[in-house]
Amino acid sequence: MKKRQPSSGPKPRDDRQSAIGLFNWLCRPFWVCVLLAVITAVVYWPAISFDYVNYDDPQIVYENPHVLGGLTWENVRWAFGTTLDGNWIPLTWLSIMLDVEWSGPTAAGLHLTNILLHSANTVLIFLAFRRLTGAHWQSAVLAGLFGLHPLHVESVAWVAERKDVLSTLFWSLAIWMYAGYAKRRAAHAGKPKKNPGPAPSVIPSPSGVPTGRPAGPMSRSREYFAALAFFALGLMSKPMLVTLPFALLLLDYWPLRRIEPEDFFTCRAALFRLMREKIPFFLLATIAAVLNFSTQLHSHTMQSLADRPLGARIANALVSYTRYLAKTFWPSELVIPYPLPRHWPWDQIFTATVLLVGLSILAIETVRRRPYGLVGWLWFLGTMVPVIGLTQAGDQAMADRYTYVPLLGVFWIGVWAAAELIARWRLPDLTVAFAVLLILGACATRTRAQLDYWRDGETLFRHAIDLTTNNYVALDGVGRACLDKQRVDEAVNYLLQSLDVKPRYKRALNDLDEALAHIDAANAATNNPHALARRTGADYANAHNTLGLGLAMNGKPDAAIWHFRKALFYDSDNVNARDNLAYALFLQGRLEEAVGQCKQILQRFPDNPKAHGILGLVLMKQGKLDQAVTHLREAMQYQPDNAKAHINLGQALAALGQRDEAIAQFKEALRLNPNEREAREQLNKLAGPPP
Repeated sequence: MKKRQPSSGPKPRDDRQSAIGLFNWLCRPFWVCVLLAVITAVVYWPAISFDYVNYDDPQIVYENPHVLGGLTWENVRWAFGTTLDGNWIPLTWLSIMLDVEWSGPTAAGLHLTNILLHSANTVLIFLAFRRLTGAHWQSAVLAGLFGLHPLHVESVAWVAERKDVLSTLFWSLAIWMYAGYAKRRAAHAGKPKKNPGPAPSVIPSPSGVPTGRPAGPMSRSREYFAALAFFALGLMSKPMLVTLPFALLLLDYWPLRRIEPEDFFTCRAALFRLMREKIPFFLLATIAAVLNFSTQLHSHTMQSLADRPLGARIANALVSYTRYLAKTFWPSELVIPYPLPRHWPWDQIFTATVLLVGLSILAIETVRRRPYGLVGWLWFLGTMVPVIGLTQAGDQAMADRYTYVPLLGVFWIGVWAAAELIARWRLPDLTVAFAVLLILGACATRTRAQLDYWRDGETLFRHAIDLTTNNYVALDGVGRACLDKQRVDEAVNYLLQSLDVKPRYKRALNDLDEALAHIDAANAATNNPHALARRTGADYANAHNTLGLGLAMNGKPDAAIWHFRKALFYDSDNVNARDNLAYALFLQGRLEEAVGQCKQILQRFPDNPKAHGILGLVLMKQGKLDQAVTHLREAMQYQPDNAKAHINLGQALAALGQRDEAIAQFKEALRLNPNEREAREQLNKLAGPPP
């Protein structure tokens, strides 16, 4: 039987080869960029329907006449001249004005721009790290983590944080241009290629990065100055970018390898050359740092060392670094703001110190085999320095938005270490792809859940109250939201809770003042005695008293006296309000009025220590020392553990010439409170320094 000859027609199609070819085509940089941008935008898309939050958004956008006026020459001049909020950020102001010009003052347009900027940043992170390392898949996964991690929700969903997403756009462009400059410089110098390329991966890799022909000095100069220009634009968007020159030095070490790993601690000449190359970057960073420091100092947004000692700041920085790491790997209980405790427990400080020192030693010890470990670790630590709290601005212990750029260092370590393990263990492609999708999917799911808390200010701050304690900012935030919705009684309740935690908190004082003005206006307008009765009494008396106390602490005695009198109008039996009124009158020098208030209290409550103390101070001021001592002894009898009562009595006794008894009172005050400087000064005058 004659054998059948094979057909000379087209060969059967190899479906597997076609699938791989299609996969490689879809994995080209262009399609990876499209995929990253689309997924990031889809995850954050619900934010377009969100409202503003009543925390910085009012002064940044919807209550700012310059922003609401749109992009005019007058407003442009204002943007370049203002240091509102303690920062000089003219490009951020211009971008918000441009949004208002295009889409009006509603929040939707500004949310959309934030989403688009974050998506663009995700793409640029991929392109920049791919250009730096030549590693396609690692760069894509790193960019995916950046775009979808829940810690970045605050930077994207908060309109007032436009400066985060805008400044990072310029940061990424600067790094992308610098990578091109450094590689072209190495190629032009005729150096052998030292970039090790992508770490081994079992996932099919697309074609490598086209290098093209080496460029001449003119091309290199353009890329260098482009990087410098983007850096300047970034600084005008957010001054946190001052760390970029140091980040470039890290990139010089790895992956650009302009310093060899074995020369990291010894090659001073190469390091000096690279630092000299970045002098313009350091000059811009220095100017921005000095300008930002002076504006925050001038605007009183920076706490003094007296308010927050250096030791407390260092302790908070150590604990915050470890908390950021913990929330990177387990992003739960994310709130705004994180309350700043006066002191951290010693065990937490010790644990944080040991962990940070241990990870630093590990990064240094493995630097020759895994240079990405040291670079990523120093990137995380270094780029966080401007906001870690050493120069404390605000009352927050930490903030999710501060991780927007620094987390790239942690992602870098994790992705490159994972690629190394994948190559060593020869894991199947499908397993690796499934693991990557699982991690990114978990991030996206958690991000979408966290995003929902940013729907409006009330939702955001109720979430914070549920997860934290003594969060006076969140309590005020809920109170402000209730006030905006005309739920005045509920607003007063939350505002009083906020002031119970921090009586000097100016935002809550202003909001409470507005809430009480609403109540007073309603009382004046009503003709219904029953409605009036519901709005009077102890609750609103306490509210006016609390507001008056806060105003007095903030150096506004006249306003404080008005509110103390208003409290007594609502409740004439409010002893605290009458005590505070008497003391405020004494401080104002209105001694007879102060005496009258104290006598009213003592007629009904003869054992009231505060009234006795105030009356004693008034009588001492009037030169009636014997009577003053009598009342000050009464005050001390009812408050024997009050150091101030002992100081006041000691001063009166000293004025009477009873030196030994005065010394005894000052010593007792120091025993009760060793930090009483006034007692120590008085004691030094009478008896010299105590033993």
